[in-house]
Parts: sequence; structure tokens; C-alpha cells
Amino acid sequence: MGKLLLFDYDGVLVESLEHYYEKVKRALELIDHKFVRTVEDYLTLFEDNFYTSLAKHGVDLNSFLEAIKKVEPPSVSMHVHPFIIPIVKKLATDWPLVIISSNAQESILPLLKEADILSCFHSIMGAETALSKEEKINSARRQYGAKREETYYVGDTVGDIKEGKAAGVTTIAVTWGWHKIDRLVNAQADFLIEEPEDLIDILKK
Repeated sequence: MGKLLLFDYDGVLVESLEHYYEKVKRALELIDHKFVRTVEDYLTLFEDNFYTSLAKHGVDLNSFLEAIKKVEPPSVSMHVHPFIIPIVKKLATDWPLVIISSNAQESILPLLKEADILSCFHSIMGAETALSKEEKINSARRQYGAKREETYYVGDTVGDIKEGKAAGVTTIAVTWGWHKIDRLVNAQADFLIEEPEDLIDILKK
């Protein structure tokens, strides 16, 4: 097959930082971990795989996953970035698109439906698939028969880029998500873009 395009969800497709900062902070407090006090504390967890970062802080991941189910949804609203919707629809006409996320699939589906882009994605690999994005990237590549050099992973955090590079695929860091450009530069992605339209230019080369 030809090119395969893998998308991170939070930050790349959806504006959700404040929502998940509040949710994760409360879940950690439920299991007596209070090291996330600010948004910056939360963002630092994404310098690596999110779950790996939690484990390094001594968090039992099973306890965390149970706790986060009990947290009432924060009042902060989430939405798909309006500017990404036409780009996703355009890309989906030429290449298979897959979501690779640390989030749960049940949390991902409603907003994609609301934005009328759910049908653009061939599959969604969330936390229930695996906790490692590297593992999910490799699984998606095998599933769709894509070569590493023809597989593109679009992420918005240093951790995303690290996992994409570990999987040996082409990495694209976007600056409109959770980690800003000063952080992303150090991740040394294959491409660093500031406009969603740049995705189309990269893939058509």
C-alpha cells in the first residue's frame, strides 16, 4: 500500500488541555498523588509516554485507570479544532487515517461524530489497545501493510515524537497543540509545521 497517516488526538485534533489537566489532577488526588498542581506540571508528563511518566512518579497504572473513570467530567468544554476538519476530510480521500492516542476510545468517538469526521478514520487505537504509542504505531503499520518510511505520525508533544521515532516512522510535530514550538524543536521531528495545510504539502511530495 501507499502512505499511512497516524494522528494523535488531544492537541492535534481536539482542544482539550484544560479538560484533561483537571481530570487527571483529580484522578491522581483520588489515589493520593498530588504532584500535578499546575498545567505545566501536567504538560511535563508528556515529555515521554504519558503512562511511563506516571509510573516514574510511583503511580500504579491500574489504580489510576480506575480512578479516572470515577472523576466527574470537568466543566471545561472540548471541541475539534475547526481548522483541522477540512484538512482531515481532504487527507482521507487519498490515504488511510488512524488515531493513535493515550485517551480512551469512548472519549474520542463523540467529538469526532460531532465534527462529522469519524468516518474519515479507518480505526482508533486508544488506551484500551495498548498504553505504548510506539506499540500502537507498529501495530497500525503492520495492520495496513505500510512501510516505515511511508508511515507518518502527527503529534503535538515531545513524547509523541519520541515514540514515533522509536517506531522508526516519519514524525510530524505540530505547533498548535499542547507543547509549543520551543519544546518541540528539541524533539527533532522530521517535520515541524505551524499550519494544518502543511500536512497536505508534506504528503504530496
